[in-house]
Amino acid sequence: MVPASLHASLLARLDRLGQAKTVAQIGAVIGREFSHELLREVVQQQEATLSAALGRLVAAGLLFRKGLPPHATYLFNHALVQDAAYQSLLKSRRQQHHARIGDVLQVQSFGAVEPELIAYHFTEAGRIEQAIDYWLKAGQRAMQRSAHVEAERHLRVGLELLAGVPETTARHHREITLQNTLGVCLMPTRGFGNPDVAAAFNRAAEICTHVDDDQGLFIALRGKGQYHMISGDLRTARKDVHRILEIAEQEGNHDFLIEAHHLGWSTLCFTGEFRSAERHAQEGISQYERERDHHLTYTYSGHDPGMCARAFGSLSLAQLGYVERALARCLDGLALAEALAHPFTIGISLWAAGILHQLRREPDAVGQIGERMIHYGEEKGLRMIVPFGKFFQGNAMAQHGQFAEGIAQMRKGISELRSIGTLFSLPSLFGGLGDAYANCGNIDQGLAAVEEGLTMVRTGGEHFSLPEIHRIKGKLLLACSVNDTNAAEAAFGEALSVARTQQAKLLELRAATNMARLWCDQSKLRQARELLAPIYGWFTEGFDTRDLKEAKALLDELAS
Repeated sequence: MVPASLHASLLARLDRLGQAKTVAQIGAVIGREFSHELLREVVQQQEATLSAALGRLVAAGLLFRKGLPPHATYLFNHALVQDAAYQSLLKSRRQQHHARIGDVLQVQSFGAVEPELIAYHFTEAGRIEQAIDYWLKAGQRAMQRSAHVEAERHLRVGLELLAGVPETTARHHREITLQNTLGVCLMPTRGFGNPDVAAAFNRAAEICTHVDDDQGLFIALRGKGQYHMISGDLRTARKDVHRILEIAEQEGNHDFLIEAHHLGWSTLCFTGEFRSAERHAQEGISQYERERDHHLTYTYSGHDPGMCARAFGSLSLAQLGYVERALARCLDGLALAEALAHPFTIGISLWAAGILHQLRREPDAVGQIGERMIHYGEEKGLRMIVPFGKFFQGNAMAQHGQFAEGIAQMRKGISELRSIGTLFSLPSLFGGLGDAYANCGNIDQGLAAVEEGLTMVRTGGEHFSLPEIHRIKGKLLLACSVNDTNAAEAAFGEALSVARTQQAKLLELRAATNMARLWCDQSKLRQARELLAPIYGWFTEGFDTRDLKEAKALLDELAS
């Protein structure tokens, strides 16, 4: 607010300018800076009359002018001048001017008009429903620029205004769209598993029970499924997959089908149903067209489905034993993410690459990806990406013998993920943590980490690394001071059983190698060969990876 004495002085200067005062007032409603072209459309005066008034304001030192009319722009010489001119208007006149400006900006082209500018003018004009629609557009546009904090601000303004609108069907439809958009907006900055994400989708789904909005309901259910998955409730997410796939198939809607498969390939990959997950990924890859379908990013999950199909498809392929094809598909997903230049899409593609290189037991690559995720996530404000990067970085350090520092970094990553409600893939991370403890001889801490992972498996139903967790438990039990070979053998046996059920050939080979080594040490050479040789013989690719090299070396030893 302008101080009273200064306000009076500025008003006196404006009053002495006659009709130019009206032009200054309307300019002040537009903003601190405004164009000649926009002002002319709003005031609806003859060009000569308008130019004369603006000339008087410039001569009086109240405005600065850049360029020549009709292409000139004007700037109040101080914000206090603008404020004085603005406050000199009655509220009803200000609202009329704001409404006129909003109408002009809607239909005229004055460069790239930001929707939040139109939203602001309609808000000040009291035309609330129009304002809400433009705050939604502003949020959606900001999301497309990956300006998620700005987008959230616009969407929440829209929701605040909506609270004062009477209960009508139109109001319900507006809130469904706003809440669903807010849920997607929050995913990159808060994390998929954040309660605010769930609250937005839950509210949208609740409203859909009162109105007929098939698309709004599908988006809300899709979002809830994503939340259930990332917050660690894989059993509920699995049910969500079947529900939204049924809806998509009934509707025959292309977008619905891609996004139903999207939830399918991500959820089923981590419930350990790798064949089914791979089928969903194949459907996604075959149906996705970049130019047509990238828009789904901003409606459903905050990241591109074409990249995600390749990312999770690569993890399923690796688990199924096709480690070279998995790497090729992963690199294809990374390339697509880079081409799209969409930050959250890039972040998720890096996460998948980190998981894949962990599966392939390539610590150098894991460490490099972890470092990139930390820097990129911090730079882009991707809250969920940074903790995974820290875990990958720490895991690589521990693999290279830097146990204390590496384990501390791994634990930090796990802690930060929990703090944002991201429990997805934590059982796998606890397995990796247990392995790091095993390698440095800290058996008790390792067993505690493994048991925490198994507890999460039992609670949430995530089975992505379940065979590996059992294998690491066996490895730790073998290293106990009491050298509990019976318990270790039972753990290796459980790892083999689960891997076979999942058709997880890579983890079956790894568990078989450990069991065969144990039997070899017990002079059970025939049993060791009969266990290891068939599974090794199944593989047709990946012979330069660590698992296949170790299995081959042991088979050669058993044959000698």
